[in-house]
Amino acid sequence: SISPSSSLITGGINVTVRGVSLTRNQSTTCEQYLCLFDSVASNAFVVSDNEVICQVPPVDAEKNVSLSVVSNEFRAISKGVNTFRYFLPIFIKSVYPNRGSASGGEIVVVNV
Repeated sequence: SISPSSSLITGGINVTVRGVSLTRNQSTTCEQYLCLFDSVASNAFVVSDNEVICQVPPVDAEKNVSLSVVSNEFRAISKGVNTFRYFLPIFIKSVYPNRGSASGGEIVVVNV
């Protein structure tokens, strides 16, 4: 599983990948694993035998990509298909009404 499963197209956040079943030994270092967002590589930071943290790289457009964890020889480590979603930022143009009662209950319209 991956969490979170989406990010702005600017990337830069960390994603936790669980259930990767890493084989660790004394010679294993973080540099021996990579996270692949389709074909774009990012460093994998090993938390435990079952958990890796990946930094999300930026992309040019909104899209879904496949996220996998591989060894430095590009041997697949993660099991199953993890889909990661890149999205564009949302810009709010207006909010109506721009105030309401302290007790709430009003309907608010947000224009994007």
